[in-house]
Amino acid sequence: QIRYEVQIKTGAPEEKIRKLHKLVEEKCPITDVINYGTEAKGEFNLI
Repeated sequence: QIRYEVQIKTGAPEEKIRKLHKLVEEKCPITDVINYGTEAKGEFNLI
């Protein structure tokens, strides 16, 4: 399990921040990789 905490200091309305948080969780590629086990492949090039 990976845990994280986000702290936001803003004057924006709480509802707007909650919508932003939801959008970030839905679109974050790192969360996607962790939750769905996307295979990672890399390349090594010697120049």
